[in-house]
Amino acid sequence: LRIEFRDFYEIGIDLGSANPLKIDSKYMNRFVRPGSWKMAGIQTRKVGEIRVLVYTSTGINQVSLEDSPIYQSLVQNSRDIYDQYRRTVLTHDPQNDNDWDRFQTLLENIRSEGFDMSRPLVTHGSDHCLVDGQHRASILLYLFSADTTVKVVHYV
Repeated sequence: LRIEFRDFYEIGIDLGSANPLKIDSKYMNRFVRPGSWKMAGIQTRKVGEIRVLVYTSTGINQVSLEDSPIYQSLVQNSRDIYDQYRRTVLTHDPQNDNDWDRFQTLLENIRSEGFDMSRPLVTHGSDHCLVDGQHRASILLYLFSADTTVKVVHYV
């Protein structure tokens, strides 16, 4: 028997400091505030099924990972696509420190060393939309396939 999704919140388990997963601390401090989001569980998802949040000039849209500007910048090998999207992101999130060079370093690291499964992607809400890990998910989709599976920590 293999359990793909463990709903910690519903069954009352608090992982606390025993959580072996590494979620980016800068992300956690900016977005996952104690009391506002509760960890619901961990599941394995195919990257091709992931939907992401994409900033626009007027707000945020939800799109497939394949349609995200980050993924498209890889497919088209276009720094211009990435940089244009980054400018939009910075109007909403001035603290965002992602850039093309950092993205390319991450691409090369995953290409040469593989994906670190102890650093899960993060989803939120009833639609399980990806809110952290879009760069990593885009790279996995680009390098491997839509059927590549990853660990996802889900918050409600």
